[in-house]
Amino acid sequence: MGTEKSERSVADAQAPMGMACTNSVERMLAAIGLGAAPLRFESCRSVTFGSVLCALPALAENGLFEHQNKLPNLPDGY
Repeated sequence: MGTEKSERSVADAQAPMGMACTNSVERMLAAIGLGAAPLRFESCRSVTFGSVLCALPALAENGLFEHQNKLPNLPDGY
């Protein structure tokens, strides 16, 4: 079972760096180049605007990533 929006709101309110930043130590280390904060996907229900993800395949077919190689490379992490 995934988490509900109200449960995630409580966790966000308690996060030291703000909304959706519950792994602040890993994020700080990634920001200064001392490692990469791993991506974590969790099962969630009632995700606001989650249906917009259905458009990604169509956007990709129409050239969304066409100029990706012209962008600068980003360091690992986020």
